[in-house]
Amino acid sequence: MSEFKFQPVIIIGAARSGTNMVRDLLTQIPRVATWPCDEINYVWRYGNASYPTDELRPKHVTPNIKHFIRNRFARLASKTGAHWIVEKTCANSLRVDFVREIVPEAKFVFLVRDGLDVAVSANKRWHAPLDLAYVLKKSLHVPMQEFPYYAARYLAHRVRRLATQEKRLPTWGPRFAGLDESVQRDTNLQTCFTQWNVCVESAHNSLSSLPRSHVHFLRYEDFVAHPKRHLKAMCKDLGISCKGGTLRELASQVFESSVGTGRNHPELQALETQTQTILHDLNVLWNPHELSSCSRAA
Repeated sequence: MSEFKFQPVIIIGAARSGTNMVRDLLTQIPRVATWPCDEINYVWRYGNASYPTDELRPKHVTPNIKHFIRNRFARLASKTGAHWIVEKTCANSLRVDFVREIVPEAKFVFLVRDGLDVAVSANKRWHAPLDLAYVLKKSLHVPMQEFPYYAARYLAHRVRRLATQEKRLPTWGPRFAGLDESVQRDTNLQTCFTQWNVCVESAHNSLSSLPRSHVHFLRYEDFVAHPKRHLKAMCKDLGISCKGGTLRELASQVFESSVGTGRNHPELQALETQTQTILHDLNVLWNPHELSSCSRAA
């Protein structure tokens, strides 16, 4: 395995947790780059395209798969001249150990948002209209030999959406074992909440085994409330040099308007106690790192 001459940074978080925002802010800093599309899930699933969920394990990594994915990182770094390559694919929250097997030198940002707010936001994505430009950007990163498989699956999903009464996709976001059953059994909002819960729990179980120097834990609500302070702490932990003027400019792009959107939703009120318990436990378990890097004055 050839060594990277750059630092891979993997953002881990459930879908609709603010991972796009954090990636887009970091990649405005000089010498920090990412792919010109939303996610590269097709790249991460190379060689495992037909696996039924996104819960890939280290045993699913072959020398060929490892070489292929690492080569995609290396090519981007060579093309951009970046010192840090930031990658954000929400499904990686279900397969952190798989990711570490491929990119063992990576540093991680573990981003957690209130599950009720996530459920409301994710529910909108399940019912969103087709964004052709978005699909085309992602399709550029489909491995050529797997393109027929993904094209057929995408077409099947769109046809099924037209056939359903709710006019939504069969599934959306990270696929976990039991997702299809949840779709059949639960309301869409409940499924979105379960998806958040599974992603957060899976990511925590894997990331908690790493040295704290390899993981920057971040609560979405804390970040949007004090973006400059948390950007500064995150950059320090990732080894990214960022001047004060740049931090102020980046912080000005962050808003709190999406906080609390799920609190008063009648269907989600029964899940509020469970949500708060999960978030409290995470704060307690990650508190040493959070205090050391997030309590500094801006």
